[in-house]
Amino acid sequence: MKEHFVEFKKDNGFGLIETVLSLVFLTLLTSYSLYFISARLKVIFNANITNAVNDEIRRDIEKLKSELWSDNFNPSSNGNSASYNTELGSCRNIYSRIINLPSWEPSSWIPGSNQASNKGQIRNKVLSGGGVTITRSLRTSAPLYSANDSSLDLSIAQIKYQVKTKDFDKLWTVINLSNEAHSWCPPSN
Repeated sequence: MKEHFVEFKKDNGFGLIETVLSLVFLTLLTSYSLYFISARLKVIFNANITNAVNDEIRRDIEKLKSELWSDNFNPSSNGNSASYNTELGSCRNIYSRIINLPSWEPSSWIPGSNQASNKGQIRNKVLSGGGVTITRSLRTSAPLYSANDSSLDLSIAQIKYQVKTKDFDKLWTVINLSNEAHSWCPPSN
C-alpha cells in the first residue's frame, strides 16, 4: 500500500494552487467578456435609437416642406399658368402658415404610439418599445438675422426638435424653413 501512495505522488497533475488559479483566471476572463459584450450592445442600441430618431425627424421635415410648398401654390387651371399666392397677407405671416399645416399637430408624439395616425406608425423596430418622445417648437426670424431692419419680415421658421427618453432630454436638431412663396413676395415697406 505504501508503494502505491509514493507512485501516486510522483504523477505530475494539477495541485490545489493551480486549480484555484485556473478558476480565478476563468472567472476574470468571463467577467471581462460579459462586460465588453454588454458595453458593445449598449453602443449598438444607442446608435440604433439615434438613427431611428433621425429617420422620424427627417420624415417630419419632408412632410412639412411638402406642405409648405403646396400651401400658397395655385395649380394651373382654365388656361392660367401655375403661380404662388403673393398677396401681402399670405406673404408676411409664416408662423400662422406653419401652425395651420395639416401635419403640424400634434407637435409632440411618441413614435409607434398610435397606429392609425401618420405619426404613430412604427417604421423602426427599435422604437416599438416606446420610451421616446419627439417634440417640436416653432420660432420665426428675419432672413438676415438683422433685428434693426424693419423692412425685413419674419419669413424664416426655426423648428426645434427636442427628444426625450428615459436616459436623456435634449435638443436634437434645429432646422430653418421658409415658404416658397416668400421668394416671390414683395419687400415690406
